[in-house]
Amino acid sequence: MQITEQQLANILTEKQNPLSLSAGCLDEKLAHLSPDIAGKQLALLENGEKHEQSQPGYANIPRVAVGSRKLSVYRSKGRKVTNPFSNIWSVSQRIQEQIVHSSGTRDRVEAESQIIVYPSKWLVNIGMAYGVKLSVLASRGWQYSFQPFRAVSESALIFEFCRTGNLDGVRTLLSRGDASPYDRDPSGKTPLWYAVLHHQLEISALLLLEGADAEAMDWARGWKPIQNLYLGTSEDAKLKLELANLLARYDSEDDVNFSTCGRLFMFYRPYKEMSLHPSTRHESSLLILHYMASYFHRTNFDFSGLFSDLLKFGYGGPVLQWPLRFIPGKFCNDRDRNILQSAIRTLLMIREPLTMKVIIEKSTTTDLHHYVDPTWSQCYRKETPTSLAMYNLDGFLIWQRLLKELGFDISAFVARELETGELKSIGWTRQTLIELFYQDFTHIALPKPSHPLGHRHCDRCGWYGDLSTQQKVDLEWRRILRLIRTRKYHLEIVDNDPLLTGEKDANTIDLTDKNATETSSDPLPCRFVCQTRCEDGFRVAWEDESVEPPNIPPHIPKEERNRLKQLRLAEEEAKCPTYTMPGAFSPQ
Repeated sequence: MQITEQQLANILTEKQNPLSLSAGCLDEKLAHLSPDIAGKQLALLENGEKHEQSQPGYANIPRVAVGSRKLSVYRSKGRKVTNPFSNIWSVSQRIQEQIVHSSGTRDRVEAESQIIVYPSKWLVNIGMAYGVKLSVLASRGWQYSFQPFRAVSESALIFEFCRTGNLDGVRTLLSRGDASPYDRDPSGKTPLWYAVLHHQLEISALLLLEGADAEAMDWARGWKPIQNLYLGTSEDAKLKLELANLLARYDSEDDVNFSTCGRLFMFYRPYKEMSLHPSTRHESSLLILHYMASYFHRTNFDFSGLFSDLLKFGYGGPVLQWPLRFIPGKFCNDRDRNILQSAIRTLLMIREPLTMKVIIEKSTTTDLHHYVDPTWSQCYRKETPTSLAMYNLDGFLIWQRLLKELGFDISAFVARELETGELKSIGWTRQTLIELFYQDFTHIALPKPSHPLGHRHCDRCGWYGDLSTQQKVDLEWRRILRLIRTRKYHLEIVDNDPLLTGEKDANTIDLTDKNATETSSDPLPCRFVCQTRCEDGFRVAWEDESVEPPNIPPHIPKEERNRLKQLRLAEEEAKCPTYTMPGAFSPQ
């Protein structure tokens, strides 16, 4: 979603509602949430009226300002031991929390172990239909609990009604005593667990009123009911948040619940295949931001990390700009994260130049010339933001313009860029790099992207790439860069000062090599190619850094490669000497 520069400025300077940026797109009945008031419960209303409700447990209590908060939850998958009489499950969980505030640091460690004895099927059939759960909780002391439950099969009527949304059926079973909210199937799932998985709001509310445990986890994976909001097939964000709000009233692990809601950003990510219209998906993401706003402010959340995650998921527009206004200074990057490079790799610079302009402003000098490879395999080339922008012409034109609009001293910027050594190692000098930044390439024609979101496919293999490899390498532009780098293209700066101040009458001389074997008009077999490897495993973007034209082998489709492989194997088998031995079977 494109916005004006004035609207972007309002986001960064005012405490305005992000939903106002997409006026006319959102149904006002969806939600009225206030992200600017910490300690208020976010209420989803149907009548269009604003409502602020104090959050129980912390809203009316004087609080010490929290400097930082770190919560880690480690859950192990349940282990099952089977014998003729029962299935014995062993489940463990460990919680570590550290809170830093003005009066000091508080650490909390909590460990819980559970042993569950679930009767075997034949015992259930003869009437022994109860299991037991023994829990041991170690925190500041030891707590023990012993809880019996009714063992029922996965096909039990109570579970079926929770799946299909039969509210009257569930109410009847509970009233007659034929089922209870504490029933468990062989993997530890409760009726509430199934009701949330299938997004049955009314049934979930009924079960909670009847005493269902909102924190009861299944034994196989250790998932609570609220974590099923991500797994459910429903695409209604309002329904998901209403369920989350309902479960939060009965669940004491507030931080874990909000972290679970944060996974919904992955559910509605722009490039996920789903039937939801892009505009509705955009509105859903804004609703999630609003719902989680109080948590973000109450816990002094890392908005740089939130922005980085939203960027990696492919978000843009007001959703991506929402956390920007809560980052007062520069981005907080680390050794595994560089927001500026992620924005270039995900083509945000091409899609939203205004947002990219703010990202450059909030990047430190080190970030502007730093390289980070976030992949475990270190598959990317060692590039700085500038060398990444030089992958293609449309990206470099925007990078060139934004640096000038932000008032960067190009001479100093180039000097710092060359200090990193990457561009210098392939032959760039201060003179040629400054010439590159001050040449006008707007006359070069660029074909329109074939993808509606502005992505280009590889001309060789036809692949668009995933979110991290959507940026393509422009071979024609790369050839122009090579000619500039080797001083065989157009202009050389003679008088630096007038050119650096942007004057058009700077003294230049023509350095075009009339005897060069390669010119920018020579045809190439393909123009835009994958930046890492094509679908068939060939890497053609960086195959040759010399002045010679690149040697690009033709792409062979996967089906044809498999056919040729089978033919080659058949030929090798036919040549095997064992086929000519007495008694050997002849190849068919």
